[in-house]
Amino acid sequence: MKEYVLVMRPVATALDKLQAEEQAYLGCMLPILATTVLSLRELRATNLQFCLPLVDVLLMSIDRRFGHLLQEKEYLLAAGFHPRFVINN
Repeated sequence: MKEYVLVMRPVATALDKLQAEEQAYLGCMLPILATTVLSLRELRATNLQFCLPLVDVLLMSIDRRFGHLLQEKEYLLAAGFHPRFVINN
């Protein structure tokens, strides 16, 4: 059960952020997806005993459903110009 919670935490956090009204911007979509995928890939590198197939299926499903968005100009521009994600020097 602890492994399941550990694996599903990044997915649940991403869903909470994407469903919240204050985060409902197109520019938040790709950074949230990228963070979720990165978290799942990091978990995949750990010693998961039971939930490794779940991580693989989640990564495959995210790529199948949202992978094409990484090629969409509108999504890339929205993420690049969203004030929350702009890096100030």
